Amino acid sequence: MTNLVKRLDRGTPIACCLAVAAAQLCITVPSPINGEIQVAFGASGSQVAWVTSAFILPTAILELNFGVVGDLFGRKRLLVLGGLVLALGELLNATSQNITMMWTGQALAGVGAAALFPSSLAVIAAATPDEKDRVRAVSTWALSISIASAVGPLSSGVLATVADFRWAFVPPVVLGLVVAVACWKLVTDSKAPEGRSLDWPGQITIAVGLTALLWGIIEGGDRGWGSAAIVGSLSLAAVALVGFIVAETRAASPMFNLDLLKIPSFAAAAVVALAGMFGFIGTAYCVSIRLGAVMHLSAVRASMPFVILQLIPLLLAPVLSKMLTRVDAAGC
Repeated sequence: MTNLVKRLDRGTPIACCLAVAAAQLCITVPSPINGEIQVAFGASGSQVAWVTSAFILPTAILELNFGVVGDLFGRKRLLVLGGLVLALGELLNATSQNITMMWTGQALAGVGAAALFPSSLAVIAAATPDEKDRVRAVSTWALSISIASAVGPLSSGVLATVADFRWAFVPPVVLGLVVAVACWKLVTDSKAPEGRSLDWPGQITIAVGLTALLWGIIEGGDRGWGSAAIVGSLSLAAVALVGFIVAETRAASPMFNLDLLKIPSFAAAAVVALAGMFGFIGTAYCVSIRLGAVMHLSAVRASMPFVILQLIPLLLAPVLSKMLTRVDAAGC
């Protein structure tokens, strides 16, 4: 029987909001310091672009199936493990001596974030059977993401200005450990294993598809869009993504229910999210390099555009909370 908690205790939302804030903060930390990273490691443009991409890619690939893992084996364990993996990845970033080591740290931290995003939201949803309580809890969860999005680039900009840029990754290390401890001590566990199973065909095809697609887009500028490597990568992405669609239509327990795309509001949100992911990667690289490596601004000044950009959803948070309360999602 599905393990549902009748009332949302105080510790659970605190720990879950801290977990999702840590995951979101780590996405934005490299944004204002790409220029410093490029100079320190003598990296090319595409190599620097992979610093952010190496984090986002495993997060996007794994978070759907990690949601299933939490349903099967318990979300509290996944939150604790996610915090520890996030901290380990950021520790590699903080001690990195070359660009490859930083890619590894970013990828590992991205795996941790992939565990934190769905598990933190699922714990809150399972603990709030009352619709109004759930709306308030989810609004607070979303507000935590907005706050972290603004704090991340500001903190990294300040630390990279007063010290070596690697210090920007030290607060995420501490935050990851705090998340692991807080979730272990405060979260009320839940799971929902009925009818759930890991979708390996879907996981493999989406991993190949997104990796090939992102590699082709990032490397296309340097290698040439007509080169065999880029054409082959984009072709592989197309085949793999078609394979993902086929796998999901045949899976007994798909990691992504394709019927959701028949809902116009959901389909639009999915397109916006995908465009936002690629847009953030490109913007983070271009703006950071322009302000840091070209205009030679300090990291803290380079962080200001990212802080301002992330403040927009923070200012809209009260409006979102009211809309979630008043608008019937089923009618959208």
